This record gives sequence, C-alpha cells and structure tokens, in this order.
Amino acid sequence: MIWNMWWSLLRFLNLLDDLTVYFSIQLGRCTLLSFPILAGVLILRGSILRRKAFLKGIVWGIFLVVPFLGKLNLFYESPWMWRLFMWWNDLCMVCPPVRYGYMLCAAVNAGIIFRKRRRLHVMLRNMEKRCICGQDVLVSEMAVTPFAAGLFYPEIIVPKVMAGHMGTGELKMILLHEKTHIRLGHLWCYLLWDVIRVLLWPNFFLSICMGELRKDLEDICDQVTIQEGSMEACEYGKLLIGAIQMLQEETFGGTAAFAGEKEYREFRQRILRIAEYTPYEKQRVRNLCVCAAAVLAGIFVRRISG
Repeated sequence: MIWNMWWSLLRFLNLLDDLTVYFSIQLGRCTLLSFPILAGVLILRGSILRRKAFLKGIVWGIFLVVPFLGKLNLFYESPWMWRLFMWWNDLCMVCPPVRYGYMLCAAVNAGIIFRKRRRLHVMLRNMEKRCICGQDVLVSEMAVTPFAAGLFYPEIIVPKVMAGHMGTGELKMILLHEKTHIRLGHLWCYLLWDVIRVLLWPNFFLSICMGELRKDLEDICDQVTIQEGSMEACEYGKLLIGAIQMLQEETFGGTAAFAGEKEYREFRQRILRIAEYTPYEKQRVRNLCVCAAAVLAGIFVRRISG
C-alpha cells in the first residue's frame, strides 16, 4: 500500500516536471519573440497608424496569439533561429531552477494581479448605488475619474463630486463613454493583457506599455462616444477638461493643478486627438474588426493544430 502511494507520487512528480519543462520552453520562446513584436507594434503606432484610432487598437490583438507561437516550425528549420532560441531549450532541460523559477514567477505575478482585482471588487461592494440618468451606477467618495469595472456584471463608477455638480447632459455623455468601454469589450481586453503579462512575465515592457494600450482603447472610446452622443467634438473636449478640473479642485482643496508633467502631457495629447475627430463609417470599422479576428483565428487554429 505504501509502495503504491510512493509510486503514484513519483509518477505525479515526473509528470509535473515534464509539464514544467514543456511550458517553460514554449513560453520562454514566446517571451523572446514578444520583444521584437512589441517593438513593431510601438513603431506602427507612432508612424503610419498614428492617426488611425481603430487600427492602433486592433494591432495590439497580435499578442493574443503570441503565447502560442512557441511551437513554430521555424525554430527547428532555420539555422539562425536555432542558434537564437535553442540555448533556452537546453537551459530549461538541464537546469531545474530555471524552469521551476519561470513557472513560479508566473504564478506569483498571477497572484499579485488577482489580489489587486480582488481588492477593487471589495471596494466596489462598499460603494453607494445611485440612479443617474436612468442608469444604476456606483458613487465613489474619492475624486477619481469615472471608470467601469467587472466582467460578467460590469458596473460604472462615478465620483460623488461629479454626480452632485454636473448637469444631466454632461452626465449622460460620461455614462455613455463608460458604457461604450463595456460594449466594446475593453474590460475583457485588460484581462487578456493581464494574462499575457503573466505568461510572458520576463518581458517587463509589456507591463510598461499597458498605459499605451489604455490610451489607444480610450481613443477608440472617445471616437465612438462622440459619434453616438449628442455633442460636438469641441464640446466633448470641454466636458473632459471641466471634469478634470472638477476632480483636481476637489483633490487639491480648490486649486486645479495637474499631478505631474506626464499626466498633463497625456491629457493634452488626448484633447488634441479629440480635436482631430472626423466621423467614421461604422460598417467599414466592423469589416476591419472581422478581418482582424479572422486572421488571428487562423493563426491560432494553425498553431494549435500544429
């Protein structure tokens, strides 16, 4: 009986070690690939796609398939790819601390992200729920910018100072903006990016560039909100400026001031992008999204089947 238990435990440990070898090798390759891919995405964003809000958001979708590229035949068929990546295979197979360290760090990162999301969920449960413009929202005592949270049951959070001082028309646009984030699936995009950051954790640039992803999704949301709302782009920009001033006056005791040069620069760039707004064709954007999804699905299916 004891012998059978030890034998089962040994088999389990061997299986665990084999899985650790396999996933550390595959994810390590994907991590190395993610560096040039991320550089390419950033270059595209800052050059030919600089004024293309929807394309800038779509191009981030390439990272949905990056964690599955570790099985590319190119790793074995190309001599230069062999030299660039095979050292990682050898290291993972002969050095247990490397492969176990990779998976352990991924688990720790996952725990940190889960804890942050859990703390936000607990904080939301303690907020007051109020009906604003026919929409049930959560009201925060803190002077934070409005945001949406939650995957299956998303909630919109509005600071108390805005709920008490903004007009009905302004609040409708604020809520429309957050509902647009929910409808376009941006909350799920942030979750998927967190998963990618966990799996490819050695590429710390993925965490740094999360702000760039947020800016691109924010630009898309601004475009859709202006098109579907009742405000001109100029009035929408003034609304955002007024909202920021209101929050900062609440935070700094009646004095409007930006927290830092970076925040001021980012907000200024957002206002400039809003000022450049031009109406877009909805069907064209839908077709673009369908084509991008088809390409990503094709790559994903081919990698899984391979």
